[in-house]
Amino acid sequence: MKNSLKYLLFSTCLLLVIYSCCENKKPNNTSTLVTPKAASCSDLTDYKNITRVSDKADWLKKNGKNVCPDLLYSTTLIEHMVSVNNYRVTVDNQTTPLSIPFKAIKDSIGNHKFYEYYLNFYIKDNKVTFRKLTKFDENQNCYSIVLFKAIEKYMNLDVRSKIEFKSAKIETPNDTLNKIIIVIPGRGNLTLDISQIPKSL
Repeated sequence: MKNSLKYLLFSTCLLLVIYSCCENKKPNNTSTLVTPKAASCSDLTDYKNITRVSDKADWLKKNGKNVCPDLLYSTTLIEHMVSVNNYRVTVDNQTTPLSIPFKAIKDSIGNHKFYEYYLNFYIKDNKVTFRKLTKFDENQNCYSIVLFKAIEKYMNLDVRSKIEFKSAKIETPNDTLNKIIIVIPGRGNLTLDISQIPKSL
């Protein structure tokens, strides 16, 4: 009960910080993302009006770099947070999780900043591993570069920070999904999943 309360308080504080950043639209000088000029900085209105997941992914690939950075980062992180989406998660203890320094993710991303490709996490030989996919696939466990940029920014991760990827069953109000989740140790074990609404952030 005590751990649950701590996690709830942590998630609430995080949301307040994210919403505050989004509201103020103040670029973080330590961010690796290049902030567009105010005149060309756009919102996600057009994106949210798109219904097909593949079309959403195409829109982000083409227009993601023009979206206001704080809005893009905060929206992406919030959409993936299990506590926000109120999902029930059961970790598969029969599959070996992938636990690596965040540096491994940064090295894989390189100088890319937006939706040039996705990191696809999957199970091979009963272990979680990952590869790059140049196109979003809603039937795969795909995470965007932007999501990892958002995690780095709001979780204050550095190259030595650990990040874990685990096989899990996620129970949503409408479905039960077998996915690869992200767990951030030392940050209240913040858990993120494959976003459902929207799927392609």
